[in-house]
Amino acid sequence: IKRAAAAGLSPGDDPRYDRRRRAVQRKIDAGADASAELTALAKMVASFKPTTSFLRRKLARLDAMIGRAHLSAAERARMRKASRDILRLVLADRRREASRRISNLMRQLAR
Repeated sequence: IKRAAAAGLSPGDDPRYDRRRRAVQRKIDAGADASAELTALAKMVASFKPTTSFLRRKLARLDAMIGRAHLSAAERARMRKASRDILRLVLADRRREASRRISNLMRQLAR
């Protein structure tokens, strides 16, 4: 999961990742050998490359979270600025960093 986060992939970003992650967790919770599932998950994470469309969907989720959050005007402005900065990263083809920043902002809003 830490490797996934470093790659810019968080729970909720990709249904395939979420299914594999849950399968690994079920095996671990059952006390079964999850090595095959962990290997498959590690390969999926290693090959993950955020696309522009992926990041657009993730930014839309972030913007929706900002819209629903009970933020002060200053906090809302700070979040909107951070969102614009992330869009600049996407345009500069720094997609992994953009995805990580989106995830960080989502975690902040979820608190």
